[in-house]
Amino acid sequence: MPEGVTLPDMDPQGSLRVEDLRAALDLVLARVEERFGSAFDLDADLYWEIGAEAAFDMQSTPVPNVGQLTDDLARLRELSGNGPGEDVLVWHDLARLVGIPRRIGALDLPAAH
Repeated sequence: MPEGVTLPDMDPQGSLRVEDLRAALDLVLARVEERFGSAFDLDADLYWEIGAEAAFDMQSTPVPNVGQLTDDLARLRELSGNGPGEDVLVWHDLARLVGIPRRIGALDLPAAH
């Protein structure tokens, strides 16, 4: 850290405990399974995405890219042991996996009246 630079005190509301995230995801996934069953069709493939770096840069307007659920599902299967394994790259794998819960959330939206 450069000399004279101090970091603000860590805000406990802004910090993450992995065990809390895991518990919350387990709860949400249990509800997904109750609502949709243990396997179901996502009924879509292409979606809009904003890269992780751009999503947190409030000084510029992000340019959306196109994500693909079939690619995301292929990576999910690789990570879960159902395909050829690779090293885990957190930034890449989270970017791939995030499209899946976003689609599930879209499927669960209340019907428009």
